[in-house]
Amino acid sequence: MSAHRFTRADPQHDEEDRDLLRDLHKLTFWETAPMPDFEEPGGYWWLVHCGREPVAFCGMREGYTYPTHVYLYRAGVVHSHQGRGLQRRMVRTREALARKLGFRGLVTDTSYDNYRSSNTLIRCGFRLFIPRVRWSFDTQLYWHKEF
Repeated sequence: MSAHRFTRADPQHDEEDRDLLRDLHKLTFWETAPMPDFEEPGGYWWLVHCGREPVAFCGMREGYTYPTHVYLYRAGVVHSHQGRGLQRRMVRTREALARKLGFRGLVTDTSYDNYRSSNTLIRCGFRLFIPRVRWSFDTQLYWHKEF
């Protein structure tokens, strides 16, 4: 099987990237999950391919509640490529850019019952915290990592 290749997506200017991100979101999130605004300013997106096939995506954006931190915003892996360490690689990829851009850390959230994502975040050095302002649902766990 081919190695996974990460590329930066440009959904603000590239319709094909935008469509791929939307398609991957529909494949990897529950039906009622709100579709991210992939064209939002301040957002950064990646596509992951195995050969020519898009198999995962992830994003981050500048934090609103924590402006010195980047918010890890959405990450999804198609079922047939889960369990191959892609989530960890996506966290590391976004962390590398956040450090390069001069941010002081990362924040994100997961649903309380998403054990796989929670365990990935723990392995990547994240810790639970209680935010000053909850930016998501009441059932979310909030995570941070300081640089």
